[in-house]
Amino acid sequence: MITPAHDPKNYLFKENKAEHDIKMANLYAADKKKISILVFETDPDIQYLYQEYMKIISPHVSCTIVDDIEKMINGNDSLNVNKFNPTQKSNFDTIIVDVNVGDYDVIRAVKIILQTIPKQKIIFTTTANPRTIKNEMSCQGLVSGVHILRKPFSFSDLLSVISPTKDKFDKLKLTDHVLASYNSMQEELTDAVDFIKKGIDSDELNLLLIRNDMAVEYTIGVLRSKGLLNVDTLLEDGSLIIIKNAKWYIPDGRVDVPRIMDQWDALVNRSIQQKKLGLRAFCMMDCFFENGFSTELVDYECYLPSQFQIPVIPLCAYRQMDLDCLAEKDKKRLIECHNHMIICE
Repeated sequence: MITPAHDPKNYLFKENKAEHDIKMANLYAADKKKISILVFETDPDIQYLYQEYMKIISPHVSCTIVDDIEKMINGNDSLNVNKFNPTQKSNFDTIIVDVNVGDYDVIRAVKIILQTIPKQKIIFTTTANPRTIKNEMSCQGLVSGVHILRKPFSFSDLLSVISPTKDKFDKLKLTDHVLASYNSMQEELTDAVDFIKKGIDSDELNLLLIRNDMAVEYTIGVLRSKGLLNVDTLLEDGSLIIIKNAKWYIPDGRVDVPRIMDQWDALVNRSIQQKKLGLRAFCMMDCFFENGFSTELVDYECYLPSQFQIPVIPLCAYRQMDLDCLAEKDKKRLIECHNHMIICE
């Protein structure tokens, strides 16, 4: 079964293991970079909120909190915050800045940062009407490069603005357990195509688990229209498998975890038998919610390791509307059992 204790040496067709290990080492020589965030916030209560949020996603995100504008611009050695200057890039993927109504010094500070590092990602948080902040930004000549997040904001709101979306699949490894959320079928299918293309380019076996209301022929047409032009060939030679998710997860109307695990095990072994690098799966998860199995789903996800020791990368694709229905404790459990997150805006 696919568990942390599963011995990766116990592959079928062991005569191919050396070749497989070389391919793995070459493909994943670089480690995945952790998201680094700088937060400027003067309110101790809001600082505490950020700290609690970041504890949940700490394996994926590092966070530095400052409460002084000079520290935000020039850095502070005791906080390991490097100075911003024209000869070096920022240490931070995202800078989150609180803007109080009537106190716009921080907007001027952000303008200085963007003059030095034009591509720096900046998020303004505020209780004010975003139009008010945009007007002040315009008055100060700061017209672009800043996203505004209005308080109070939810955990998912925060994730959506700090989680990188450009080249989102480039740093994934063939052992990652990925959580992704989507607000529309179009963005979900677009990502499915991009994700599968990565698998084809890497010589992996690819599985696409689609919703029960999606016809297979329709899905094939959509994949073709979104750039997977050789989809018919991929299906014919077995490089791509398309199955309805309910048939994969709950064919008999119940969540049988051992059976599901055996299926994953068999398909990983099949990928090795076909001399593929491993298995890549884009899994739409709506069938659990549609059939009243949200609790069983969280338990199943937590049964899986956050990172595998065998060559499989499942991307668990959730509708945001389904995630919003989960209790906070279950959302936390879902996040903790994945080692990579893609939260679409």
